[in-house]
Amino acid sequence: MDSTPITLRPNGSMTLPKKFRDAFPTVHFMATQVDGGVLLKPIREEIEYWEKPDGSSGLHFPYGIDAGKLADMFDEANRRIDADEKKKKPSRKKRHG
Repeated sequence: MDSTPITLRPNGSMTLPKKFRDAFPTVHFMATQVDGGVLLKPIREEIEYWEKPDGSSGLHFPYGIDAGKLADMFDEANRRIDADEKKKKPSRKKRHG
């Protein structure tokens, strides 16, 4: 296992070495206290979609999600819904002739 010393600054921050940052496609990590230290694990941005027999559905983020990313996802979904609704509406142009 690869180990690298990390220094805790007076303000409580630490810098994760680049070789570790590059190894994971995320900027979110979970720190868990374990016997003898702290375990740092990347938070993957997995999204689980579910549906119930009653027709309800939803999304579950088992590893969490950044609030800004979630807001961006909602904005994109709303743009797609609006675009689909515009395609379905009949044209209101009158024909002259």
